[in-house]
Amino acid sequence: MNFFVWFFFRQNHDEDYQTKCEHSKVEKNECHKRGITMSTSIADFLSGTGYFSSWPSQDLMDFATHFQQYNLEEGELLFKEGDEDTAWYIIMSGRMSIIRDGQVGSSHILAELERGEAFGEMSLLEKRPRMGSAMAMEPSIILKLDRIIFEALLDDHHPIAVGMLKEMAISQSRRRA
Repeated sequence: MNFFVWFFFRQNHDEDYQTKCEHSKVEKNECHKRGITMSTSIADFLSGTGYFSSWPSQDLMDFATHFQQYNLEEGELLFKEGDEDTAWYIIMSGRMSIIRDGQVGSSHILAELERGEAFGEMSLLEKRPRMGSAMAMEPSIILKLDRIIFEALLDDHHPIAVGMLKEMAISQSRRRA
């Protein structure tokens, strides 16, 4: 990854991390330097998902340091329909629903997602409001990857970013089928 992009991202987001910790859906470990244990558990988890199962463990270990971890309670929203979000998410544990508001207070479920499934792919690729809200169906742990990190990986032609693009395309075609 381009060092200058990484350094800029960290410099501009450290204050955000502190604020998130104080109000906190984010794990306390996120507010401090990530320990090897957290990165290792994220890398181990990622290696068991379709997106990353074929990648070398050292690449995954390096990549794992770029994720933020969120703990959500049942019924808690990760984001709302219409929010402008620039991140991609993967479910480490629990289940999430993607819900779209309907007329007169009704809503319908667009997708129900489980452990290992990802969502928010389009936010990595284009700036547009969220098409639905993401709500935890049970206590859940969600990993978040910001678009600025993904773009830096793409700029460096990192194989994980290229692999993610392939998996995103496959995922989108399955959802449309």
